[in-house]
Amino acid sequence: MKLCLPYGHHTPTLMWKADIAEAYRLLYMHPAWQPKQVVFVDGSAHVDHANTFGSCASAAIFISFNSLVAWIAKNVEGIEGCVTYVDDTSGVEFSDEVTFYEVYRKQMPSKQVALLCLWDRLGIPHKEKKQVFGTPLTIIGIDVDSNVPTFTLNDEAHRLLIAELRRWAAKPQSKKDASFKLKKWQALAGWVNWSFNMYPSLRPCLNNVYAKLCGPRAPSQNVWVNNVIRNDLHQEKHYVSQSLLSDS
Repeated sequence: MKLCLPYGHHTPTLMWKADIAEAYRLLYMHPAWQPKQVVFVDGSAHVDHANTFGSCASAAIFISFNSLVAWIAKNVEGIEGCVTYVDDTSGVEFSDEVTFYEVYRKQMPSKQVALLCLWDRLGIPHKEKKQVFGTPLTIIGIDVDSNVPTFTLNDEAHRLLIAELRRWAAKPQSKKDASFKLKKWQALAGWVNWSFNMYPSLRPCLNNVYAKLCGPRAPSQNVWVNNVIRNDLHQEKHYVSQSLLSDS
């Protein structure tokens, strides 16, 4: 798929990605909530003060915080063109726009350095091995080439997605095959939603999935797959499979 970039000349560009270390765990929970996060280690109870992984609200809490950081980066620091996804922030920079970053003792894309300096002032930790740049560069599982410009899924990512869609779209051979636990549905919805970065026209394929998941349910509860949803997922599988063949 073509990636539209806001540059009108032919100066080479590169992609960069900055990653926050520890992410969710940076944020402390309200004292009234912390007693609900007691964990037992060798028979002793310990109160976990920080935002945990796995809670249904964990992502929303961290994303709210990082959205504010992204707002500061754009509106206060003037760092344009940043795209933030949970704990990753990425962007595109001209290849000759580099700045020496004192912490890592090396030249890096200027916008990336500006963001890292903001994180340093705010006390947000990061590790050098996660701060990458170049082209093409893999960002949230998508290979982005800022000079062509295109973004693509590699063959293995294509095949894994197709295999999962085929499993859900297949006609069940038994009653056991006709339902999945709620957490499996949520994982599928997240995976398919991610694929819309590549195939935005397929977004209607999840409409019936979202409707199916409405209402209070336990994560271990089985939810039945109906024929409408199987057909939607079959259509996506067919489209993605044809895309893989045409790219080969």
